Amino acid sequence: MPPMAIKKSELYSSIWASCDELRGGMDASQYKDYVLVLLFVKYVSDKYAGQPFAPITIPAGASFADMVALKGTSDIGDQINKKVLGPLAAQDIRRAKLNPQRDTLLISRMNTPALVGECGYVDREYPKLFISGRLWMTRLRPGSVSARWLGFLLSSPPQRSLIAAAATGTSTADQKSVHV
Repeated sequence: MPPMAIKKSELYSSIWASCDELRGGMDASQYKDYVLVLLFVKYVSDKYAGQPFAPITIPAGASFADMVALKGTSDIGDQINKKVLGPLAAQDIRRAKLNPQRDTLLISRMNTPALVGECGYVDREYPKLFISGRLWMTRLRPGSVSARWLGFLLSSPPQRSLIAAAATGTSTADQKSVHV
């Protein structure tokens, strides 16, 4: 027997009732804080778990499945904070500490022809800005070549054409590989 079709309004009503049951006596304005965290952990677990070059690394024991496994424990909130959210936050804090430094190049790892290998010279410190997982921060050896000059060279139209032509495809992290 084929599955019965459900009206969109019935689906929405069912989802709303489930959310109300999950919320219990909690004020609706606080509920979003919990639901958004659950959605975030579910999203990053589904999208990035096991990918070697993902912008977010899912530490062992900190996936959505690990969170679901805590169901029924009397201290589930404390366990989620310690076992799931704590390791995810620590991972993000380590990444956030990589702020752009003076006299470095930021090189794009994006997978679009217009952005792969695109770069910019950093002329001063940016202590409150963090580097995305889609950028490489490159510091050159002192005395080797000027980072400002190299950034200018790599950004010139002839070099951009060569970089775009050298981009060979995408890896599991959806980024172009450039072979030089």
